Amino acid sequence: MPAPTTTAANPIVLRLPARMDAAAVAALRPELDALAANANGEVMVDLAAVAQLDAAGLGAIVFLHKRLTARRLGLVLTSVAGEPAELLRALRVNRVIPMRESGVPGQAA
Repeated sequence: MPAPTTTAANPIVLRLPARMDAAAVAALRPELDALAANANGEVMVDLAAVAQLDAAGLGAIVFLHKRLTARRLGLVLTSVAGEPAELLRALRVNRVIPMRESGVPGQAA
């Protein structure tokens, strides 16, 4: 699984892999923890590549949101489409975490 990428620019962009399941979350845990502890601005989670999102992947996103909110920082989900979008809307995550169907501003699709 290719590692998700972040950029040093503000906002910070985290690109997630195609499968956000328990195995992916375990592999991403150190990066998610570091991001939650060290971010200094808004974090955008790019879901463009995500085709599968299960409870573990959803939990990781919500937990990251909670940790950033505790530090008075924001989280936005971008490039949300397909089944992941349907799941996030069905669970009303979009009422808590802003979601955009479009990609990250200033970057080519």
